[in-house]
Amino acid sequence: MGRIIRPKKDGGAAAFFIVYVKDSSEDPARGAHESFLTEIMDLAIEVRHFENSCDAAEILDWYIDGKMFR
Repeated sequence: MGRIIRPKKDGGAAAFFIVYVKDSSEDPARGAHESFLTEIMDLAIEVRHFENSCDAAEILDWYIDGKMFR
């Protein structure tokens, strides 16, 4: 997984999504991307986990509501 994270020009917060298949080699619960996740989660205003049973509207609602942090 490649990523480049830079500060936004306006100084506001950014959203960062990590999508993975549960119990796969990409699953953070199994140690995937551990050092990167530790760094980014320490800076996060909010961390939210969505189960595979949620629909896209639930994720979108969470994202739109979070714009107040920007």
